Amino acid sequence: MRKISLIGFIFLLVASQAKAEEALTLEKCVELAIKNSPVIHQAWLEKEEAAAKITEAGAAFYPRLELSTTYTRLDEKPSLGGNVSFGEMSLGDISFGDDDIYSLKGSAQQPLYTGGRIAAAYRMAKISKELTDWNCKKVTAELILEVRSGYFQVLKAEKFKLVAGEAVRQVEAHRDLTSNLLEAGIVTKADLLKAEVALAQAKQNLMKAEDGLKLSQGNLNILLGRAGLAGQAGSAGQAIEEKVTLEELTDYESLELSLDTCLKEALANRPELKQMEINIALAKLGIRLAGSSYYPQVALIGNYDYQKGSSQAATDWKGFWSITLSGSINPWDFGKTRSQVEQAGSKLGQTEDGKARMVNGITLEVQRAYLASHTAFSSIEVAKGAIGEAEESLRITEERYKEGVSTSTDVLDAQTDLTSSRTNYYAALYDYFIARAELSKAIGKLGIVSKR
Repeated sequence: MRKISLIGFIFLLVASQAKAEEALTLEKCVELAIKNSPVIHQAWLEKEEAAAKITEAGAAFYPRLELSTTYTRLDEKPSLGGNVSFGEMSLGDISFGDDDIYSLKGSAQQPLYTGGRIAAAYRMAKISKELTDWNCKKVTAELILEVRSGYFQVLKAEKFKLVAGEAVRQVEAHRDLTSNLLEAGIVTKADLLKAEVALAQAKQNLMKAEDGLKLSQGNLNILLGRAGLAGQAGSAGQAIEEKVTLEELTDYESLELSLDTCLKEALANRPELKQMEINIALAKLGIRLAGSSYYPQVALIGNYDYQKGSSQAATDWKGFWSITLSGSINPWDFGKTRSQVEQAGSKLGQTEDGKARMVNGITLEVQRAYLASHTAFSSIEVAKGAIGEAEESLRITEERYKEGVSTSTDVLDAQTDLTSSRTNYYAALYDYFIARAELSKAIGKLGIVSKR
């Protein structure tokens, strides 16, 4: 019967994955995902929109200019009807304009004092731009975690498939041996039937492993933007099923960071907390903006009117200018203003409470990822040792079976134990990589947390 050691099995796995095409590295996958992600693209568009709003808010500091022109046609020239006379002198009708009136008007209004409304709005626009910057970092970190997890899920699924395939070959070899022993009268028909049943189960497990690999590859293809790009050409189904060749990652080392260090880095680096701090600053400015209505609005207004045909300029073009200092306040709106200030204050309190809840959530997230990393690392060492023990147990059981000392059930159980040991090893290995990626995201680091 075929025997494969752990070293030989790993060599078989590596050799079976050799491809003519170049394997994608983890860094390359992250690069492709960021390049093709619609979520990242949307975040960048939001940054551009926020930058444009800063310009819009800043325009309120400058004078508002307005140019207008009018033309008026009267049914007759404006005049004093009847005969106008002074003593014995008759002047007839006196006209004070034309029936065609032209006007060109320019107006400029410069706000002098708004109770801080314009300054608060401009500051809010600038802070909102910072909010979109941190949002871009947040969605990038989330995408990187998805890609890393998807990458390791594909590698794990590949190993599960290979382990399941090797299990089928082992059971087939045992079935063939049992068939030969049956012909020699050493075992019974029941032993052969047990081997056939075990073979059918092993083949089902292989099909499940193949389906799991297809799903994990499809998920990674979507994250890399391959399915979406191909889908535009009408071949999304083919793209999502496209085989992904990945660079193998098997080297690992223990986590040297302490939980306290991880928590401090998370509270200092997490984009979500930066966003919450910005939201608090925005809420404070919202109070100031709402309270600006308590103060008068003062503006300097300048007008220049260039006319012809009016009573001021009956025959020739003439210009007239005026400068007005305007101040206004509506005390009847103080109740409305007070309500708006109270609403803004309530929003500030809600945002501060939200930050406190977020800190608690991030603390728990870091602790969970930290403990998961240590648990997975310990499981790797345990599972690796179990593989050697399971291989030796199968070897002894198979020899005893050939000698008629052990039963077919004993061999099948030993094969199942070896398959489980190998599956547990690869599950622990790639769960460790995933846990480290989750810890990397949890502490606000975009790089791979593999070395201190």
